[in-house]
Amino acid sequence: MSMSFKFVKGRSYLLLFISFIFLVSFRNNSHDGDLHGGSDQYQSNGSGITSNRDKVALLVHTGTYKSLKQEFIQYRKDVESAFPVDLNIICGTWEKPDEVRTAIKHLSNTMDLSGVILAGAIPMHRFHMHDFDNPDPLFYEDFDLRFIDSDGNGVPESYSGEPQLKIWVANMRAAEKDGDEAIETLRSFLKKTHEYYSGKIMIESRALAVTGNDWPDGADHFVKDVASVLYGPDNVDSIRAKSVSRTSLLGKFRDHSYSVFYIQVHSNERRQDLQGDSLPSLEIEKMKTGALFTINHGCSTGNWMKAAAKNNRNTAMSWVFGDGVGEAVVANVRTGMVYGHDSIYAHILKREYLGKAYFAGKKAAEAEMHHYYPSGDIVSGVTFIGNPFIYISK
Repeated sequence: MSMSFKFVKGRSYLLLFISFIFLVSFRNNSHDGDLHGGSDQYQSNGSGITSNRDKVALLVHTGTYKSLKQEFIQYRKDVESAFPVDLNIICGTWEKPDEVRTAIKHLSNTMDLSGVILAGAIPMHRFHMHDFDNPDPLFYEDFDLRFIDSDGNGVPESYSGEPQLKIWVANMRAAEKDGDEAIETLRSFLKKTHEYYSGKIMIESRALAVTGNDWPDGADHFVKDVASVLYGPDNVDSIRAKSVSRTSLLGKFRDHSYSVFYIQVHSNERRQDLQGDSLPSLEIEKMKTGALFTINHGCSTGNWMKAAAKNNRNTAMSWVFGDGVGEAVVANVRTGMVYGHDSIYAHILKREYLGKAYFAGKKAAEAEMHHYYPSGDIVSGVTFIGNPFIYISK
């Protein structure tokens, strides 16, 4: 089977043929654009992509793109008008993670990519960590790293060498199960995103930090050196240790919608545990306020594969693809802590968009933590879910 690969800007086309995958890369600067499938036509009028802007590819299955064409076109227009980014929409059919990896590597080599958005049910690599198979964005972030499946069951449990991240990867994935594109949930999310970019969703310049009994001082650096710098001490709320109850947390979200939410409590793939109670993902999903960006240090909160196996709503997804204002979350798919989060904050304070800040954080984490977990580390599970094009501004 051949792969056709097309870039479109305005009405310019470049067609390449490779093996094993079919891709169509769509880019159009007019109010509308046609998807030309596997056409072997070639036209060019000399237009090109701006060289001093980040190159980002959004991968989406062709059927999903057709269902959400106008929403994706609007998203691209919004992003390119507000961020130093050229966003290329890549439509195709990918059945296996290896196919996605090959496509990303080719795009990176030909376009000098900064990052990739996987929209909808793009196949995610599985990596066995501790006791379960987990989503593994590292497989795409370092597309040259060799993964090892020692027992031959089809799921690697280690890798060889030290990760060298090439790109950031954001999962704009609204459903847990493989193959579930969740068209209407994704449509609602893209509509919400457009309303946010248009200024129709008002979010307070305010931060909330929540830390459980085991880490009473866990958010001190975030509160003092990040949130207070961004918004001033009077606009930073904090709930610590035994005060972290369901009532206290829901009370904060009843009164405010936050720009940033830091949470460090015991958790799993379907809930956040609080003092004497918990906040399940299905309830988080219905929350009308929430936070624009959540940094979630709870164990397994980003593990949508484990949630899917038990027919549960995933915790991290519920903060983004629900009724609230959430646009993005950084979480871990297994062991808790978002390693490298200090670097994320540093780049937020430099006014870099979240995708780039996440990339800096994960590179810092891999450089430090790989030496402690060399054969298949817990850092590989730090993942980004949602929209990477957000400024957390002062």
